[in-house]
Parts: sequence; structure tokens; C-alpha cells
Amino acid sequence: MKLPQTAAGLIPLILLAPPPAAALDLTQAVVVAPAPLDGPESKAIQSLVEEIEKRTAVRLPVEREWPSAGAPVIAAGPLAKAREFAGEFARALDSAEKPGPE
Repeated sequence: MKLPQTAAGLIPLILLAPPPAAALDLTQAVVVAPAPLDGPESKAIQSLVEEIEKRTAVRLPVEREWPSAGAPVIAAGPLAKAREFAGEFARALDSAEKPGPE
């Protein structure tokens, strides 16, 4: 599996449990990103949150740690920092094909 990469070099991951019904409610989702992020990486996370809000009228909070409550998570950050933000899914990223340059 080849991982997608954004212009800022971030690896966006949407890690969700399968939906129990036809619709998936992401109103309680959180964005998990490592800290600190500077420059384009920080801007990419900000843009992600703003674009989600623009399209859905829901502003997702940005957390630095994986939530324990089982909320849906959108994890985004540099692949090199995956262990800091990808929670239990960090090991799966180790075996994924690394993205190349844009």
C-alpha cells in the first residue's frame, strides 16, 4: 500500500472503525497530529480543519494524543513522527510503502 502525501509532506490517515449503519457520523471526530509542527506542516493541519469546517459546519478539535474514548480519528503528520501520533496504528505504517517525492 502506497501512502498519499500532501504538499507539506504530511501523511493524512483516516483511521476509523467500520460504520454500524449506512451513514458515518464524524461530528465527534478529532484530528490527531504530533507536536510541534512548524511552517507548512502546521499550516496543512490548520487547512485540513478549516476545509472540513467549511464543508460540514463542524470544527474538529486538534489533539496531540490518541483519544481513549474511541472517537473517530483523523491522524495527520510526517511519517517520521508516526509513533507520536498514530496510536496503535503506528506499527502498521512501518510495513507500508513509503511515499516518494511529490
